[in-house]
Order: sequence, then structure tokens, then C-alpha cells
Amino acid sequence: AENMLRKSDNDVAITFWSEDKIKKKLTWHQLNNQVAAVANYFKKKGIKKGDRVAAYLPNLPETIIVMLASSSIGAVLIQSSKVPSKPLRLDLHKVLVHNLIGLQVLLALLKLQLKESTV
Repeated sequence: AENMLRKSDNDVAITFWSEDKIKKKLTWHQLNNQVAAVANYFKKKGIKKGDRVAAYLPNLPETIIVMLASSSIGAVLIQSSKVPSKPLRLDLHKVLVHNLIGLQVLLALLKLQLKESTV
């Protein structure tokens, strides 16, 4: 995460095209701010270095933000964009996942993006 977030300017960091042909761009500055916000949220929830975080998030820029936030505090992200099958749930149970991240974090990120776009 440290190497990926080295830049903090207004160059484009992520360009995303959805299946609906919706295009979304995030600058390095926006990416850094959003990763920091999610990392702070994780810390407030007690997630720390070595914890495993399971995330059921679609393939969106926000998923990259969650991955970078997890990595920045030393947590390991286990991510799936699909509803888990029974074997996956058993595998997650075996690795003692400490936290489950999903729609709550995604909605918080979307609120942050809306706030940034109106400033």
C-alpha cells in the first residue's frame, strides 16, 4: 500500500468503466484520502496488524480502496465479489476471519466521494 500510495497529486490513479458504460475516475489525492478514511474506520473497529478481513464487494474502485486500507494497517484482505458458496464459508471459518466488511464500508466510501465532489 505504501508504494501504491506514494503519489498524492491530481493525476488519474484509477479509471473505471462499469458494465453499464459508466466511467469513473479517481485521482491519487482522492485515492489517498479514501484509503486513509477506510483505514481509520478499520482502526476504530479494532482491526489491527495480522487481522483477516473478509469483504464481499463487487469489482469496483471501492474494492481497491478497501484492499489498500487493509494492507496499510497490516491486515489481510480476503475478497470475493460473489455470494460465497458453502465451501468458501468453511474456508473463511478455518482461517479465523476477524471482521466482515461489505455494504457498510461501501456506502461510507460513496458518501465520502459525494462530499468530495461537492467541495
